[in-house]
Amino acid sequence: MHHALTAILRLRDAPLLPDVRLRLALREADLLRRVMPEEALAVLERLDGAGGAVTGTLAPDAIRAHALLDLGRPDEAKTLSPFLAADTDVYALIEGRIAWSEGRLDPAAASFETAIATTTDPEVEAESRMFLVRLRAVRRQPVADALDELEALCARHGAGITQVLVRTLRLTIESGVAPIVAEGLARGARTELSARYTFGVEQDRATLGAIPLEVHGAARKHPDDPDAFASAVLALSALSWATGDHAEGYAVAWYGHTVGARRYGDTPMVHLATYLGELEARVGPDELERLRALLMDPQRSTKRGPTAA
Repeated sequence: MHHALTAILRLRDAPLLPDVRLRLALREADLLRRVMPEEALAVLERLDGAGGAVTGTLAPDAIRAHALLDLGRPDEAKTLSPFLAADTDVYALIEGRIAWSEGRLDPAAASFETAIATTTDPEVEAESRMFLVRLRAVRRQPVADALDELEALCARHGAGITQVLVRTLRLTIESGVAPIVAEGLARGARTELSARYTFGVEQDRATLGAIPLEVHGAARKHPDDPDAFASAVLALSALSWATGDHAEGYAVAWYGHTVGARRYGDTPMVHLATYLGELEARVGPDELERLRALLMDPQRSTKRGPTAA
């Protein structure tokens, strides 16, 4: 997911035809709603009603419904169902999520199974299977085989972030923790990504000061690949922000852009600069001042502000 979002941010200022730019914005919103649903809604708001003729996973009402469900606003999401094409995989997935939010587990399971059976989109299939596994776990039903199948699906299609979420979901289920909540999955995914980029560089922590160790590790892991570096920074920052750790999410983005520009040049990091600007635009001046003040504090993750979820 994060590689796709990085590519989209790089194309934002390119000279594109209006319909291409529209679909690019919708794709951005669809990717963002998985970790930053509020930002996904903001992207849709900026479209000012455009995209009404688009169907499938990029239909604005479908993206909006998913984002609202992730924000815990199922009643608002439910009002969008009539505007979605019935008897489609996307409709079935969203109806399943709405049914689950209302405690109607049998209809929810049936809808997820319908989405899986009818879709040709690997992202819809993976997401439907993810929700079905979570539902079965809540019911204390066996899920090991379903998790294996889901992880294999992610591996076949290169869905790295979703694969991390699946592994985190497996650990959460095996630990017996319930209910399984979205923030817990995001937190687990962030922990696993962090482990990927801190492995082998722990000995450098003392020399980095307030620079996040993951940023340093990403630069070491991708010395000649600015896109891979930026993608890692973007994913780590977005997942930190999604779990309410705005100080660390901002610091990863800020230091990622700074380190990346020094190592790879300004041009390859323009998409990180755009992302950083969007984070700054989301908070008020007082909160932004607080986040900037914490940039030099290695203990910033323990100092959450009023905007933290």
